[in-house]
Amino acid sequence: MRKILALMFAVAACGPPDDTDAQPDTDTGPDPYDGEPVALATTALGGAAMFGGGGLVVADGFVVWSDARGDILRVPIDGGEVTTVVAGQGNVFAVTVSAERIWWTSMAGGLLSTDFDGAEVVEHGGISGPNALAATDEGVVTTAMAGGVYAVSARSAPELISRDDPWSAGVAVAGGDIYWANQGEFPDWEGPIWKLADGESPRVAFAEAQSSPTGVAVHAGYVWWTNRGTTSTPGNLSRAPLAGGAVEVVAAEQAGAAGIAAGGDYVCWTNESMDDVPSGAVRCAPVAGGDPVEIATGDTVASAVACDEEAVYWGDGTNLWRSVLP
Repeated sequence: MRKILALMFAVAACGPPDDTDAQPDTDTGPDPYDGEPVALATTALGGAAMFGGGGLVVADGFVVWSDARGDILRVPIDGGEVTTVVAGQGNVFAVTVSAERIWWTSMAGGLLSTDFDGAEVVEHGGISGPNALAATDEGVVTTAMAGGVYAVSARSAPELISRDDPWSAGVAVAGGDIYWANQGEFPDWEGPIWKLADGESPRVAFAEAQSSPTGVAVHAGYVWWTNRGTTSTPGNLSRAPLAGGAVEVVAAEQAGAAGIAAGGDYVCWTNESMDDVPSGAVRCAPVAGGDPVEIATGDTVASAVACDEEAVYWGDGTNLWRSVLP
């Protein structure tokens, strides 16, 4: 089943980086967490982070997400009235906020954007299978399932900025540099993390031979990514310095690792419940090192996750949740 779904196809970092260079602890046993989650909305979360997207983002004091019906919604981060921005967008892959607009990708409509009130929806055509999103000052960068990375602004046509093999996945931007995952192809599902330096070409391999890399985030001087794992290699949460260097496994034995987000002193990710993963989970690892903390578990935990400086946000089959970071 996993291979079939992957043949159809985190997040993005939130909050300013810090300068810590401490080494993480790779102990695989998550600590229990006794923080009480708060339900912000009654909704079944959508968004396919297994392909590097994520239908959930925190921006401008709101949580913006896609639900299982394909509606784009928003709610204040502390709770309140839920607003449907745009309805009926089909199977939404990713959502982000940039240039005072909400952006999303979907199987039905491609890449689209609107203002916060949903008054004007713009279709940004010309991309074959737009997937994950990362915000820029002018708009977004998106990967394409058919291969390639595109830069898009609110009022201009998409620009192909790097070619890639099929199954381009999660993407993140830092100081003009672009990092993205390529999940590889059947049967190995082994691929690299690519880097496209600001104003330079072509792409270079930032980290090679990863086990189906999926979500990508930049935080605290590092590039972080989730590896879903393959039939021969367990999944994990990994990182490498922005300046380049050895890849570190921050959290091992993380089968089905998918969505990723960063905020404050933590990097958080989801483990999807599918096939060999009996239960989904939301986990957070301290940037400065230490055991990961298990925030939530459950068969219906969705793959998307978001963070700000104080909290982590996720969804399941019934609610959108907020929990203060440990």
